[in-house]
Amino acid sequence: MKKRITLIVFSVLIIAALYVLYCFNYIPHKKYTNADFNIEAYKSNIDKDNDGIDDQTDILNNANNYIKTNPKYKSKYYN
Repeated sequence: MKKRITLIVFSVLIIAALYVLYCFNYIPHKKYTNADFNIEAYKSNIDKDNDGIDDQTDILNNANNYIKTNPKYKSKYYN
């Protein structure tokens, strides 16, 4: 009986560890792109700052660059 409980606990720990590793991308898994679903990337016709990059792509690139800095948020709504 003790052997069975040890096996169950060990199995649960292994499954939990694999789940955590998968969620934090330590275990590689397929990443999907727009091309996988035949979705065309949206390109705006407007370029207000005349830098050669449409405004939609400009906003998206800047948002992605900001997220890469791992910003720390401080909630002002909740204590």
